[in-house]
Amino acid sequence: ASTAKYTGSPTATPASTKAATPAPSPTASVAPPSSAASTSATIAETTTTAPLTTTALGLTTVHPTTTTIKQVTEKQISGTTGTTSTEITTPPQCLCKTNPPRKPFESWEQDCGDAFCTENCTIITTPRECPIDKPCNYSVTINDDDCCPRQECYCKCAVWGEPHYLSFGGVKYDFPGNCSYVLVQEKAAKSDFKVIVDNIGSDTYGSSVKGLVVEYKTEVLALSTRQNAIYLNNNLISPPYVGNSLRIYSTCLETIVVLSNGARVKMGQSGDFVIELPEEKFSGNTEGQCGVCGGKSCIRSSGKVEPDTCCQATANDWLISDENKPQCTTISKPCTVPPIQPPPTEKPVPCSDLCCILEKFENCVPPDEFSFLKESCAYDYEQKRNRTMLCAGLSYAAKQCSSCIDWRSEALDACNPNCPSGLQYYACKNTTEQYCDGTEPKPYEDFDSKQEGCYCPEGMIRESKHSDKCVTQCSPCCGPQGEPKYIGDQWISNCYDCICSGITEQVECKPRACPPVPKCQSNEVLKTYNDSDSCCPIQICEPVTCMYKETQYKANDKWSDSCLDCVCDAVSNSVTCQCHGCPPYPVCSKTEKLVITPNPLDPCCNSSYCEPLKCNFNQIKYNPGDKWTTFCQECICDKTTASVICIPKTCPQDPVCKADQQLIKTFSNGSCCPVSQCVPKTCVYQGNTYTVGQSFVDSNDKCLKLNCTASGLDSSYEKCMYQTYCPVNNRIYSPTSCCYSCQYKCLPVPKTVRLVNNTCQADVVMAECRGDCTAFNLTARNDALVNTCACCDVTATTTKVVNLVCPNGSTKKHYYQDITSCNCLKCSK
Repeated sequence: ASTAKYTGSPTATPASTKAATPAPSPTASVAPPSSAASTSATIAETTTTAPLTTTALGLTTVHPTTTTIKQVTEKQISGTTGTTSTEITTPPQCLCKTNPPRKPFESWEQDCGDAFCTENCTIITTPRECPIDKPCNYSVTINDDDCCPRQECYCKCAVWGEPHYLSFGGVKYDFPGNCSYVLVQEKAAKSDFKVIVDNIGSDTYGSSVKGLVVEYKTEVLALSTRQNAIYLNNNLISPPYVGNSLRIYSTCLETIVVLSNGARVKMGQSGDFVIELPEEKFSGNTEGQCGVCGGKSCIRSSGKVEPDTCCQATANDWLISDENKPQCTTISKPCTVPPIQPPPTEKPVPCSDLCCILEKFENCVPPDEFSFLKESCAYDYEQKRNRTMLCAGLSYAAKQCSSCIDWRSEALDACNPNCPSGLQYYACKNTTEQYCDGTEPKPYEDFDSKQEGCYCPEGMIRESKHSDKCVTQCSPCCGPQGEPKYIGDQWISNCYDCICSGITEQVECKPRACPPVPKCQSNEVLKTYNDSDSCCPIQICEPVTCMYKETQYKANDKWSDSCLDCVCDAVSNSVTCQCHGCPPYPVCSKTEKLVITPNPLDPCCNSSYCEPLKCNFNQIKYNPGDKWTTFCQECICDKTTASVICIPKTCPQDPVCKADQQLIKTFSNGSCCPVSQCVPKTCVYQGNTYTVGQSFVDSNDKCLKLNCTASGLDSSYEKCMYQTYCPVNNRIYSPTSCCYSCQYKCLPVPKTVRLVNNTCQADVVMAECRGDCTAFNLTARNDALVNTCACCDVTATTTKVVNLVCPNGSTKKHYYQDITSCNCLKCSK
């Protein structure tokens, strides 16, 4: 729970914090035997046997039969060290009466203070000192510590009446807009926090607050003053409500929303509301009609700051366009110079009507704010003559005081609270409001007894957390839906008769007793009907009836239908019919079938005769002994059984083929047996067909030679001996061989070498000049060929780099020259 208050002008008082566990001050006779200044070590040995315990006058005393304490103490006195040994017997020991009991010289926390159990088992308590709060212009009490409530600095913005505004900065102005406006929102979005006020206009009474919309994170909360309803994400809810990011509770006269970021939104039943934001989280980071928390008040939507006299113009900048309100369009209004106000008269202007009640709150509302309340009240009364509108300002003033002032009784029924049936109005309540949580009473969270509201009468509690019904005590029993049940209440649940027992004060249930099954007469039948709303089936004895050709007959009724004699059987509840006496049917042989046809001469009896059986095959009828061929099968209609018997047709044997031949079977249309013949074998390779004995080479690899044989393809691969490296573009192949010769003699040939620099090394592929440079030229006399000395040598190189790998895993760059071109050059002498 939290409350807010005005604390006046702050003074420079530093905050200080004292320890929460002050030392107790027992007398010398009860002090524990210890001295840090003179004793450096103590050794104690204790023996105890068979203690006896007695209790009298609230004290528990332990009487050991024998207790011996052997104590050895080492002392340091005047620079010398000595050891003394004493043997003492302790007196009977008591316990301080607490829960759990405490031993002498034991300390603990109790009742917002520190408690100490003395030697004679009396309890000494020392109140705990609370930290001093820092000064604030406006503070909110945070009760997160039951012992030390703390005050936090908050920014406050309030609106009431035809709306009268009090900004975060304390600027007071009137803004009679009848659209929706951004009251406050984050300038730099941190939690997507925004509050929108929805005003409604009236030709008679001007504009007033219709409701608020609070947006926070992913939640959208709508508060309505007209319908007194709360919608969370378009779902109607009933306070108190606790969610992950917000809490909502209500006194019926005021709805209070507390967000997880510390922001609070309070809206009264009369249309007054207050926005409270913690300065620590919102200072300098708000905008809207309320202004900047901890900053200026008159801010335009562009961020421009105007003088404090311009808030009525800047408030229109925060209009939200609404297609349902065509008059609501954003038009930036210029600031106007306020008229010069005459100096105040020495005699105060007397109050009128309900505005006089404001005098009750003069001592607990800041002076400037109180003057604005009086002025706005007088304006609303003189301009609109709407006494109900004055209630919003009075309600706001009363909440600032929290002093339990029953001002509504003096409002002459103009501001009567609208309390639900069963609840009563209290300016404040002396006891904490409670509700029944099952069978136990539980206090409401965030309850402030100093707030006016609608509560249960003294001595009564709410029947459940969201109920407006008040009861004197919680019900001892719960119904099937969790509803309260009281002593003597009876109900039916899942086919059980239940009662809230006055003896056990618990629910006692027993299965419902169903009525006995009725006994039916011989001409009746038992009918059972299952009713979903009834625990027991409905069982009725009904007369036996039979339906025959849309006519209903009673049990044992008899009648004739053409050649049939019928009766309604009472046992089977069905119709049984028998024909008149007719001649018997003939007995047919296995090869015959009985044929029954209507007799035109006797409608009651049919004609009958035996007809020879026929075979039915593929919808064709065959007489016994008929033969035919179909689907390469020879079929016959058996004379004995008149059934079809088929056997496969016999085909000629296949010819025997030679080793270089293969068997080929072909089928002609309508032929059951294939035509078999021997044809020469062939080989298919790369889409080409070859005959047995034909040789050929692979089109992609001339070294691969293949031969078509009777058993398939044989292959062989030609190897080129002593063939040196030659670039692909320089290779010349023989038409009959897969080996090639090189077009050039002297060429760069790749070679793998290992480069080593100190201990670092790497394998690289380098080129070397290799080739035959032998050449013969004519002599000067053209009479002979002589060998010209020429060498295959380097003509061009390029610089390359490689990373040498060192033993420790590191690398080192190394540059080297690689040959890119070779040629036959004249040998040097």
